[in-house]
Amino acid sequence: MLTVRAAERLLSTTAPDSLVAIAKACGCTGTPHALPQCDREAIALDPGAPADSARVARGPGALRALIVAAGDGTTADELLPRVAARLARRTPHLAWLCVMESGSGAAQTLTLATWTAEQLPPRLARLTIDRARVHPSDVETLVALATVRGADDLHVHQRWVDILGRESLSRRFYRDLSRAVTAMTARVATRSV
Repeated sequence: MLTVRAAERLLSTTAPDSLVAIAKACGCTGTPHALPQCDREAIALDPGAPADSARVARGPGALRALIVAAGDGTTADELLPRVAARLARRTPHLAWLCVMESGSGAAQTLTLATWTAEQLPPRLARLTIDRARVHPSDVETLVALATVRGADDLHVHQRWVDILGRESLSRRFYRDLSRAVTAMTARVATRSV
């Protein structure tokens, strides 16, 4: 079982194998295999990136983890929708968890994402974490992902979608709330002048 302290270490460390360790914590314990260049190109990854920048680890049944170290100029917001759409079209029989690192140094982010292949383009459920400032809710989300186990791989994947979707909704709600409060404060300030 993944402890809170271990989860926090996994999310904040930038060691080369930290992405693999996160995938393993979520149940994709198979040896990660590098994607050949033709497969990286097929799912919209940078063909010029090093071979080990995109790997796949097997989980039970149809579960797979796509482990990606994106280049400095690529963000998860740009890359994930394309990758998810292509994997949903090419491998609808597999249930994916994407563990993606982007940026560098103090601006490095980690994104955990999943999707269902029921609609195209797929709706992403994801959590993006600033590795320099890991929040307790980020740690709780990883612990929740890691505790999902079961004989039914489709049930495990649906729980991943639920957990990451809930986190995505919560962050969007608070971001929208913050914008609304800022806008109301600005309107009140201009009226009182």
